[in-house]
Amino acid sequence: MLRRRFIQGVATGVAGLWLPSVYGLTFDEYKAQQSTSFQDYKARFKAAELVFSSEIRQHWMTAELSSSYQFVQYSNDLWLRSKVDFEAGTITLEAQGSSPAESGKKIKQALQDLLGLDTQQAYSNDPVQQLVDRSDAKGNAKVVPKQPVVGDLYQGVSVAEILATAKISIEEDRKPVAKVVIKLPEGSTSKKASQYKVMVEKYAAKEKISAALVMAVMHTESYFNPMARSHIPAFGLMQIVPESAGLDTTQYLSGKARIMRAAELYQPETNIQSGAAYLHLLYYRYLSHIDDPVSRLYCTIAAYNTGAGNVARSFTGRTNVGQAAVMINRLQPQQVYTHLRKNLPYTETRDYLEKVTNRMALYTA
Repeated sequence: MLRRRFIQGVATGVAGLWLPSVYGLTFDEYKAQQSTSFQDYKARFKAAELVFSSEIRQHWMTAELSSSYQFVQYSNDLWLRSKVDFEAGTITLEAQGSSPAESGKKIKQALQDLLGLDTQQAYSNDPVQQLVDRSDAKGNAKVVPKQPVVGDLYQGVSVAEILATAKISIEEDRKPVAKVVIKLPEGSTSKKASQYKVMVEKYAAKEKISAALVMAVMHTESYFNPMARSHIPAFGLMQIVPESAGLDTTQYLSGKARIMRAAELYQPETNIQSGAAYLHLLYYRYLSHIDDPVSRLYCTIAAYNTGAGNVARSFTGRTNVGQAAVMINRLQPQQVYTHLRKNLPYTETRDYLEKVTNRMALYTA
């Protein structure tokens, strides 16, 4: 199989993760070494994505990979592509075949497989993650739990019924492509969100933060895509970056900073616990000099996306949060919000603040 050759061929050329001894190190030195380990992991992750993308482009004009909002999977021979876009609310199935009939048959089977797919299978079938895990000397002790990727949204609905309302077209790529676009059922985002409500309430209460905040962050980070990941890389529902949020939360929760692996962050409870803990650290520790709770909330939301240093920079041009707090404390909360929306260094973060703030209303009882 192409996928098997890909994994076997590339794994021989990727070094394992360096795991330094921690004895005799200060915490700052240990954290620096953990950061170095993550940079090695990050390099291997990006290398795996590049190589797999190259394989895909032998069959498709564009290599599409999974992201925060999208789950993308290819058949072993790479002639079939399945994509769930949780933000757009669509499933897209594309098949290259020798005839329309053959492509149609492939698409039907692909939809059937997708409806039965769980997160454990999706993780195990992911060529990029297979390669990274295989070249990781420490490996992944955690096993990704079995959770439907999208089948839970179609309980009691047949493949034929789903395809009956699909948009079908023939497009040109490396070969003619049969393309089927299916709209996710109405209320899909709410249904996905409801699966995590109990976990969110548990860890929000423990960390003394709003459950609505956690839900709104999760909504904005992943649209409740159970296989969410970004190029950074960040993993899981709340898009935890192992180097930043991962190190800080493991130190806070267990007293020892460590790099969290992808398989661990695909555990919904671990991911939500880590995300809630990071929001706690931002609100109660890193931004504690901000007096007004609403002003501090706005800064916490922005910092979750870009870091507390960049929030401070938007006010003073420097990353010192204490100095920025002096200026922030002179402003009313709405003024703080308006300032952040205009002056945060990245458009993504400015938009992120607006989205999370607005979405909190969706999850406020």
